[in-house]
Amino acid sequence: MVGRRIGTILFFSFTYLAQLLLVAQLYRLRELLPAAGSLPRFMLATCAVLLLLGLVTVTWEALDEATYTLVENAFEWLLSLLLQFNILLGYLLWWRTGWQLEVSK
Repeated sequence: MVGRRIGTILFFSFTYLAQLLLVAQLYRLRELLPAAGSLPRFMLATCAVLLLLGLVTVTWEALDEATYTLVENAFEWLLSLLLQFNILLGYLLWWRTGWQLEVSK
């Protein structure tokens, strides 16, 4: 049970960090990506909301674990949906810019 929880925490943490790295690169290249429009800003805003909710959940759990357990699943689902929403925004960005993935030797 502990191993699964650690694995889940690591998965979501590294997914969030990967999204932050992508947004940082998009901001670095924003002059080269006019077709991206405001999608990088939406992605950054989603990352900011994720960080804020993550801090709220950790703080709430540390201060009052009894009441936090009542809403823990709701927070976890919301965080998961926001992570997936950011992946959808990344897809839309690829589609708008016409990027293609090419595998070469």
